[in-house]
Amino acid sequence: IGSKVKAILYRRVVSDGDISFISEMSSTLIDLRIGGNTQLEGSIPASIDKLIMLTSLSISNCNVGGSIPSQLGRLTKLR
Repeated sequence: IGSKVKAILYRRVVSDGDISFISEMSSTLIDLRIGGNTQLEGSIPASIDKLIMLTSLSISNCNVGGSIPSQLGRLTKLR
């Protein structure tokens, strides 16, 4: 894979359903897909701005709610 994490397809069931695990991911991640995981709940954490290499984010068909954090705007590579 090299020095960059290319993609994470997050499909495993999370026992507590907490989406805050995003803030613990590698800053070299470029593709995050958690769509379709209805066990996930909560809000997108403001610390998502640590994923500075992120170009693609899929959170469709989850139970994610709340406001979109303004920090998402700092991800200049996000398409």
